[in-house]
Amino acid sequence: MKNKYYALETTDKTVDIYIFGDVTSWEWFENDVSSYTLSKELQGLSPDIEIINVHINSYGGEVAEGLAIYNLLRSHKARVRTIVDGFACSIASVIFMAGDERIMNNASLLM
Repeated sequence: MKNKYYALETTDKTVDIYIFGDVTSWEWFENDVSSYTLSKELQGLSPDIEIINVHINSYGGEVAEGLAIYNLLRSHKARVRTIVDGFACSIASVIFMAGDERIMNNASLLM
């Protein structure tokens, strides 16, 4: 994984996305994520990708950005698995709902 809180990494036919920061339209910090950045990275993926794992640890952020991320994930042809590794609060909880499969770890919080 890249040395940042938001990252996307691929292995074979699986992609792991880590949203470990704020959902925002303007990425001021390395842990911020925007729908624009995520959409460009999803467009650049191989058409062979079958599974997208979205790991979430976020207090949330901008509603419009989060709704766009939700819709990007729902419209992708790959199977989406969302995983709460810490917190999924506010709009991050909506992003969590984009998963075809949703996983809550034992010590995680959905709010």
